[in-house]
Amino acid sequence: MQILGLRELMEELRKLPAALAAEAEAQIEAHTKAAADTIRDKYRDVTGNLKGGVKYSVRKNRDGAMGRVVSSAPHAFIYETGTASRQTALGYNRGPMPGKKIFIPTMQAERAALEEDLADILRAAGLQVIKVHGVGPL
Repeated sequence: MQILGLRELMEELRKLPAALAAEAEAQIEAHTKAAADTIRDKYRDVTGNLKGGVKYSVRKNRDGAMGRVVSSAPHAFIYETGTASRQTALGYNRGPMPGKKIFIPTMQAERAALEEDLADILRAAGLQVIKVHGVGPL
Protein backbone atom coordinates (compact mmCIF):
# COMPACT_ATOMS: atom_id res chain seq x y z
CA MET A 1 0.00 0.00 0.00
CA GLN A 2 1.30 3.46 -0.86
CA ILE A 3 -0.13 6.60 0.74
CA LEU A 4 0.68 9.91 -0.93
CA GLY A 5 -0.89 12.44 1.45
CA LEU A 6 -3.40 13.12 4.18
CA ARG A 7 -6.39 12.48 1.90
CA GLU A 8 -5.01 9.09 0.90
CA LEU A 9 -4.14 8.34 4.52
CA MET A 10 -7.70 9.10 5.57
CA GLU A 11 -9.07 6.89 2.79
CA GLU A 12 -6.95 3.99 4.00
CA LEU A 13 -7.97 4.59 7.61
CA ARG A 14 -11.62 4.29 6.56
CA LYS A 15 -10.89 0.77 5.37
CA LEU A 16 -9.43 -0.39 8.68
CA PRO A 17 -11.45 -2.01 11.44
CA ALA A 18 -13.67 0.16 13.62
CA ALA A 19 -11.23 0.02 16.54
CA LEU A 20 -8.49 1.66 14.50
CA ALA A 21 -10.95 4.22 13.17
CA ALA A 22 -11.90 5.06 16.75
CA GLU A 23 -8.21 5.58 17.59
CA ALA A 24 -7.86 7.88 14.60
CA GLU A 25 -10.96 9.86 15.59
CA ALA A 26 -9.57 10.28 19.10
CA GLN A 27 -6.30 11.63 17.66
CA ILE A 28 -8.16 14.03 15.36
CA GLU A 29 -10.18 15.33 18.29
CA ALA A 30 -7.11 15.67 20.53
CA HIS A 31 -5.06 17.55 17.93
CA THR A 32 -7.95 19.82 16.97
CA LYS A 33 -8.48 20.77 20.62
CA ALA A 34 -4.74 21.18 21.16
CA ALA A 35 -4.49 23.56 18.19
CA ALA A 36 -7.36 25.70 19.48
CA ASP A 37 -5.91 25.74 23.02
CA THR A 38 -2.44 26.69 21.76
CA ILE A 39 -3.81 29.51 19.64
CA ARG A 40 -5.83 30.86 22.58
CA ASP A 41 -2.76 30.65 24.83
CA LYS A 42 -0.61 32.58 22.35
CA TYR A 43 -3.15 35.35 21.69
CA ARG A 44 -2.84 38.46 23.82
CA ASP A 45 -5.51 38.95 26.44
CA VAL A 46 -6.60 42.55 25.95
CA THR A 47 -10.39 42.37 25.58
CA GLY A 48 -10.85 38.63 25.30
CA ASN A 49 -12.53 38.91 21.89
CA LEU A 50 -9.55 37.44 20.08
CA LYS A 51 -9.16 34.47 22.44
CA GLY A 52 -12.91 34.02 22.82
CA GLY A 53 -13.38 33.88 19.06
CA VAL A 54 -11.27 30.72 18.68
CA LYS A 55 -13.54 27.69 18.47
CA TYR A 56 -13.02 24.11 17.40
CA SER A 57 -15.32 21.35 16.31
CA VAL A 58 -14.98 17.74 15.27
CA ARG A 59 -17.51 16.25 12.89
CA LYS A 60 -17.77 12.47 12.86
CA ASN A 61 -19.75 10.34 10.47
CA ARG A 62 -19.54 6.86 8.97
CA ASP A 63 -16.75 8.01 6.62
CA GLY A 64 -14.46 9.32 9.34
CA ALA A 65 -13.84 12.47 11.32
CA MET A 66 -12.84 16.02 10.47
CA GLY A 67 -11.51 18.61 12.90
CA ARG A 68 -11.90 22.33 12.33
CA VAL A 69 -10.50 25.37 14.13
CA VAL A 70 -11.88 28.84 13.35
CA SER A 71 -11.71 32.34 14.74
CA SER A 72 -14.85 34.44 14.69
CA ALA A 73 -13.14 37.58 16.00
CA PRO A 74 -13.53 40.27 13.33
CA HIS A 75 -9.96 41.50 13.80
CA ALA A 76 -8.29 38.05 13.78
CA PHE A 77 -7.13 38.40 10.17
CA ILE A 78 -5.53 41.80 10.85
CA TYR A 79 -3.89 40.48 14.03
CA GLU A 80 -2.45 37.53 12.10
CA THR A 81 -1.33 39.30 8.92
CA GLY A 82 -0.64 42.83 10.16
CA THR A 83 -1.29 46.12 8.43
CA ALA A 84 0.57 48.53 6.22
CA SER A 85 1.55 51.96 7.48
CA ARG A 86 -1.63 53.92 8.10
CA GLN A 87 -2.78 57.42 8.99
CA THR A 88 -5.71 58.85 10.90
CA ALA A 89 -8.30 61.08 9.22
CA LEU A 90 -6.25 64.08 10.48
CA GLY A 91 -3.10 62.72 8.86
CA TYR A 92 -1.31 61.41 11.96
CA ASN A 93 0.98 58.50 11.18
CA ARG A 94 0.14 55.34 13.09
CA GLY A 95 2.74 53.15 11.39
CA PRO A 96 2.42 49.53 10.39
CA MET A 97 1.32 46.74 12.69
CA PRO A 98 3.34 43.58 12.13
CA GLY A 99 1.40 40.34 11.89
CA LYS A 100 1.71 37.91 14.78
CA LYS A 101 1.51 34.76 12.63
CA ILE A 102 0.08 32.46 15.28
CA PHE A 103 -2.91 30.68 13.72
CA ILE A 104 -1.40 29.19 10.54
CA PRO A 105 1.93 28.03 12.06
CA THR A 106 0.06 26.43 14.97
CA MET A 107 -2.30 24.64 12.60
CA GLN A 108 0.62 23.44 10.45
CA ALA A 109 2.45 22.07 13.49
CA GLU A 110 -0.64 20.28 14.82
CA ARG A 111 -1.41 18.84 11.40
CA ALA A 112 2.13 17.46 11.13
CA ALA A 113 1.81 15.94 14.62
CA LEU A 114 -1.60 14.49 13.69
CA GLU A 115 -0.20 12.93 10.52
CA GLU A 116 2.56 11.32 12.55
CA ASP A 117 0.08 9.96 15.08
CA LEU A 118 -2.18 8.62 12.32
CA ALA A 119 0.85 6.97 10.71
CA ASP A 120 1.68 5.40 14.10
CA ILE A 121 -1.83 3.92 14.22
CA LEU A 122 -1.24 2.34 10.82
CA ARG A 123 2.19 1.05 11.85
CA ALA A 124 0.68 -0.52 14.97
CA ALA A 125 -1.74 -2.34 12.67
CA GLY A 126 1.22 -3.81 10.81
CA LEU A 127 1.26 -1.45 7.85
CA GLN A 128 4.33 0.28 6.48
CA VAL A 129 4.01 4.05 6.06
CA ILE A 130 6.40 5.83 3.68
CA LYS A 131 6.57 9.57 3.13
CA VAL A 132 6.56 10.13 -0.64
CA HIS A 133 7.12 13.89 -1.01
CA GLY A 134 9.65 14.24 1.80
CA VAL A 135 12.78 12.45 2.82
CA GLY A 136 12.45 9.09 4.50
CA PRO A 137 9.64 7.46 6.41
CA LEU A 138 7.01 9.44 8.28
